[in-house]
This record gives sequence, C-alpha cells and structure tokens, in this order.
Amino acid sequence: MEFLLKSIENNKTGMAYLKKELNQLGVMQIPSATNFIATVWESEEKANNLVQELLENGIIVRSLKDFGWPNCIRISIGLPEENQQFIACIKEIL
Repeated sequence: MEFLLKSIENNKTGMAYLKKELNQLGVMQIPSATNFIATVWESEEKANNLVQELLENGIIVRSLKDFGWPNCIRISIGLPEENQQFIACIKEIL
C-alpha cells in the first residue's frame, strides 16, 4: 500500500511540475488525469522531429500518430530527476 501511495503522490507532483514547465514554454497540452501528458505540436513533422531528438538524448516519448493524432506526443510522468531531465532537454531542443 505504501508503494501505491508513493506512486500516486509522485504522479501528482510530476504532473504539476511538467504542466507548469510546459506551459511556460508555450506547449499546448490535452488535459489528463492519467500518468502521462499529451502535447500538441504545430505539425506531424515537428512532433516526429521532437520524438527523434529526445530519443537521441536518451528520453523515450511516444508519438500518438497511431491513435489518429499525428501532431501529438505522449510524455509519461517519471521520477523527479527524469522529469527535470526531460524539461532541460526540451528547452534545448525548442
């Protein structure tokens, strides 16, 4: 039970952190109550380029093209240090 409660708390704080940071960068997001954030980009090409550049930096995100949203990316909530690494990397890319 302790692990479950820690996981829920980590997800809440991670979601709040990522939403705040992405908002500051002007990144559009689809509202979520899950363990991931879906971000919306201006084009499929931009989304694909971001997926590739993040992967080259050791960060795995998922394109939502197969779900009918070719210009969207799914970002899972990670541990605090993983979330910080993602934000630092996306700031460099953008």
